[in-house]
Amino acid sequence: MVATAIGRKKCYFGAGYWHDADKPAVGAIILNDEGRYISTLNAPLPSCSSPLMAEAFAGKEVLSWLWNHGERSLDLFTYCLTLQQYLTSATTPVRSYLGYAIDACRARIISFDYCSVVFIPRIDNFLVHTLASSAFTQSIAMYWDSVPPDSVSEHFE
Repeated sequence: MVATAIGRKKCYFGAGYWHDADKPAVGAIILNDEGRYISTLNAPLPSCSSPLMAEAFAGKEVLSWLWNHGERSLDLFTYCLTLQQYLTSATTPVRSYLGYAIDACRARIISFDYCSVVFIPRIDNFLVHTLASSAFTQSIAMYWDSVPPDSVSEHFE
């Protein structure tokens, strides 16, 4: 996992997209500045037409979860370079469902005291991919505070 400023939490997130079933899902994990576990989310997402749209929907879901979780200053890590570029550039995406999802992410990001969006290789974000993949069969969002779910717990022992 990537180091950040002392005291600032890290949130890793990503989407899974099961194309044949048109099922997107999200996984996210919050760590403290020392890499210790704080909380996890995984959830199915609304149907969408592409992996990029799934990533944008995942971003919306994660940013809302972080806000509702009381997080206001953090570094946000994604393995989707295109989404990271959309969220950090001044360019406005095309008016589409994707564009509206990205606009919603940007609006939430600016409401935080501090929120950087950082690209990392997928291999460095494998825990959230595991979490997202396990949400394909769920009907609701699942949250784990203090104790990680079994699917990733071995990484925090």
